[in-house]
Amino acid sequence: MHFRPGPLASARFGRLSPCFSLLLALVAAACGGEGRQGDRSPSQARLEADVTTGAVGMGLRFRCSALNPDGGALTYGFDWGDGSEATEPLTEAVASGTPVEVEHAFTQKGQHRVRCRGVDAAGRAGPWSEPVEVHVRALASGPLLTVALEGEGSVRSVPDGISCGATCEAGYPERSWVGLEATPAHGWRFSRWEGDCEGEGTQSQVYLHTDVRCVARFERRPASFTLQVEVMGAGDVHSTPALLACPGAACEVRFPDNDEVTLSAVPRSGWRFNRWSGDCADAGAEVRRPIIKDLRCTAHFLPEMNLVLDRTRVGASSPSVLAWSPDGSLLAAAAVEGETLLHVWDAETAEPKFLRGPTDEIWLWSVAWGGP
Repeated sequence: MHFRPGPLASARFGRLSPCFSLLLALVAAACGGEGRQGDRSPSQARLEADVTTGAVGMGLRFRCSALNPDGGALTYGFDWGDGSEATEPLTEAVASGTPVEVEHAFTQKGQHRVRCRGVDAAGRAGPWSEPVEVHVRALASGPLLTVALEGEGSVRSVPDGISCGATCEAGYPERSWVGLEATPAHGWRFSRWEGDCEGEGTQSQVYLHTDVRCVARFERRPASFTLQVEVMGAGDVHSTPALLACPGAACEVRFPDNDEVTLSAVPRSGWRFNRWSGDCADAGAEVRRPIIKDLRCTAHFLPEMNLVLDRTRVGASSPSVLAWSPDGSLLAAAAVEGETLLHVWDAETAEPKFLRGPTDEIWLWSVAWGGP
């Protein structure tokens, strides 16, 4: 007995209904199509550029890559974003996944969005890459100003031309001045200028007699800053929030970043508040400052004294009438040391507390405590 699978199979399929036979045919077509080579498009391309700013006529280089699911070679087409049509294929065929590098010179200034995509041997194109923004300036006849950023922030110029991050190069007329202003990003602060620009302020000016390169350096802001207070004369300083009390052990404290502090200066008996100097420079006894950097402030107090003209001229370094403060802790005198000077000392330690002068008076002033 011989077994013939072919006829038997034919007989069995012959007994199937027409609808079921059609269903089998569709499944077979689908399965067979999945197994054939060359029916899938390349993957979305990836576009890279090391330099994204340039001038008209200057060549900029781009790298494009994609994957061919079928393993075949790919060519690449580009859309330069300047109104010129994408040409495909633009490159020679390279292995799947191998980056191809192309140089392009833009003919128009402005902002251009460059894209690329892979094309397989059958002419099927994959999706366009994400665009790369390119800024092209007019070809400069004068010096070129280049700005580089270290850390997170931005720099703008006056006159216009530089807006860095986006545009970090611009040409300007020869022998012209250009102002630069640096703005830190959130959580950062400006540190200093480097290169052909100098200084620690956010603004800098540069003279363009040749190509110039400036570096704006930013650094991360600390979580807190130091507030240091010094007292000159007899008085006290306290803060709101109540962390600082000076003189004493709490003349230097740390406050959280972006906090706001109010300093109040209170004179002691026989003294009056004069002014603030340093980072709190102000004439009022109460000052308010944001904590966005380390601060050093000095509160100045003056003795409440009358200056009385003494009709007797005296020689150099000769004191006039001495005057004690009401509580006996301070001693004041006017003296002639070439010119008139006013001295105040600590009565117990002889530590100098205050000095005013010289003045242009030829007569010696005596000193008396009291009202103004």
